Amino acid sequence: MKTSDMILVGVLSLLIISVANFTLITNKYLDSSNSNNPASITLTLLKSNCDKCEILGDFISQIKGSNVKVKTENSEDFGSLASKNYISKYGIKKLPAIIVKGKTDQLNLTGFTKKNDALVLETPTAPYFDVASESVVGKVNIINIKATSCTDCSDLGVAINFLDQNGVYVENTQNVEYEDASNYISQYGIENVPAIVIVGDMTSYGAVYQTLQKVSKESDGYMVIQPAAPYLELSNNKIRGLVDITYLNDSSCTDCYDVKIHDGALSNLGIFIKNKSTYDIASLQGSALVEKYNITDIPTIILTGDLEAYNGFDQVWSSVGTVESDGAYIFRQMDQLGGAKSKHLE
Repeated sequence: MKTSDMILVGVLSLLIISVANFTLITNKYLDSSNSNNPASITLTLLKSNCDKCEILGDFISQIKGSNVKVKTENSEDFGSLASKNYISKYGIKKLPAIIVKGKTDQLNLTGFTKKNDALVLETPTAPYFDVASESVVGKVNIINIKATSCTDCSDLGVAINFLDQNGVYVENTQNVEYEDASNYISQYGIENVPAIVIVGDMTSYGAVYQTLQKVSKESDGYMVIQPAAPYLELSNNKIRGLVDITYLNDSSCTDCYDVKIHDGALSNLGIFIKNKSTYDIASLQGSALVEKYNITDIPTIILTGDLEAYNGFDQVWSSVGTVESDGAYIFRQMDQLGGAKSKHLE
C-alpha cells in the first residue's frame, strides 16, 4: 500500500472514530436532556357528591410541583358519562379520585397506583364517597355531654377542635348538660363528665382514629372520650384530681434554685394545681413542715390532694420523691435537678 493510501486510511479511521464518539456524546446528551424535560401529562379529577370530602388539593399540588407539563386539566362530576367510564376502566371505588395520563413513567408520585395506562389516586382516608353504595363513608355525630357547673373540670373542646382540624365529617353536634343526659350516660356507660360521644364509624380515619383510641373507650359504632383529671365522678358526684402545692424555701440561700421550676414539670404531666402556698423554713409553718416530713433538702415542694386520679403519676413520682403516710408527696431527689443548687439541712 502506498504511503498516501495509508495516510488516507488513517484519516478515514480517525474520522469514523470521531463521528462515532460524536454520536455517542450526542445521544448521551439527548438522553440526559430528555430526562430533564417536563413529563407531558393530562390531569383529571373525578369529583363526588360529598361537599365535605377531601378535594385532594395537596396531591394535585404534588403533581404540579413535579417535573411535569400539564397539557390538559379537567374535572368530572359523579354520574357523568365520562366519570362512569373512568370508574369502570380503572376500577375506582372511592371518590374524589385523580387520574394522571401521559408520560407517567417519568413520575414518582406518592400514593398513586399504576392502573392500565394511568396513575390513579383514590381518596386515602375518610370522609370519602363510596362508589358502590353511593354514600359517604365517615359521617359521624357528636354528643357533647357538658359539666358547666364544674368550673375546675377539664375542657373537652380541644377534642372537638381536633376532629374539626383533621377533617372529620361531623354531621351534627348535640350539646347537653350532664344533669339532662341520663339516657346517654346509661346508654354509653359514661362514668365521668364532661364526656364526648362520637357516634359513627371512625375506623376509616387512619391516624386520627388511632390517636382517638389512646384517649377513649370504644364499642360497636361509637367512641367515648372522657377527660383527664380534673373531672366529675358520677358515682359519688365528686370532683377528682384537685391538687394543692406548697413551695418550701430558705430565704438565706440566695443562690438556691427557683422552687417554682417544678410548675413546668407538673403541667407537662397534666397535674391541675388548685391552690398554691409558699413558706420559708424560718417561719412557724415552714419549720413545722420540715419537722413533720423530715425534710433534709430545700427548696422543695409538697403536693397534697387527689393525685390518685392521675394514672401513672405514682410511678413517675417514685423516681423523684416519696409519698408519706398521710398521702403528701415530697420532692427529695435533688440530683434530678441537673446540677441546680439546693441546700442540705443539718
